[in-house]
Amino acid sequence: MFYDIFISLCNEKGVKPSPLLSSLGLSKSNSKNWQEGKVPDTKAVIALSEYFGVTTDYLLFGKKNEISEIETKLLDRFRQLDELEKEVILGKVSEMILKKEEETETSFEISDDISPCTDIHKLGVNKR
Repeated sequence: MFYDIFISLCNEKGVKPSPLLSSLGLSKSNSKNWQEGKVPDTKAVIALSEYFGVTTDYLLFGKKNEISEIETKLLDRFRQLDELEKEVILGKVSEMILKKEEETETSFEISDDISPCTDIHKLGVNKR
């Protein structure tokens, strides 16, 4: 599986496996070993995941990262902040989530007052 994913990523990037491995400081013989089903070492997995911009889980198991494009952009920008700025952002996000949860609870409280069996006259609706 690893070898197939590796070759597929090479094809997508338009690079040949052996020169890529050399450029990353990895042995060219790795490609043949992987083709035979041998498991790559940690150094190779990390170097390739960084080069291709994929997770190590994807390289090893084919598990795609399930985040949207906007989440990726947000994460990229978040990583550019210093630690204090990150804490501020996390605080703001927490505030937004709490506010949203409170609004949801309020809407449930309003709808809880009106049950399916409520007399229509209690709702202020005139019968004809």
